[in-house]
Amino acid sequence: MKAIWVYLIMGILLTSCTTYNEVGRLNVLSDRQVDANAKYQRLTTGSGSTKKEIRKSEALTIQQAIDQVLDQVPGGAYLTNVKIYVVKGDCIAVAGDVWGKVAEKQTPVSTKTVCNSKPDTNYQVEIDSFQSGTR
Repeated sequence: MKAIWVYLIMGILLTSCTTYNEVGRLNVLSDRQVDANAKYQRLTTGSGSTKKEIRKSEALTIQQAIDQVLDQVPGGAYLTNVKIYVVKGDCIAVAGDVWGKVAEKQTPVSTKTVCNSKPDTNYQVEIDSFQSGTR
């Protein structure tokens, strides 16, 4: 019975070591080049905002935390509705909506070859007789 209590207390102590506190909120945040003339669309909502993702953060700077979230979403350029957390007293986590450039529509390239003429099927093959030792 004592062993169960010891494990229970150890479990509570170990989970409390990964606490996090929200330290700020921002409207827009990015460390990448954002083109003011480009059109952007929301790629994900609340990226990096689960308790597991926040506690898992090992970023020591805000820039690392931003990259950690943006790299999870292909094409991510900046974050909106951003929350910044301090994790374990020294790590930083960032959560928010990821935005990226609107993909330009590309016309598909056809790989089919269209040929209107029929192939020539009149082949003549000449076979030389081969006798061993006569060449």
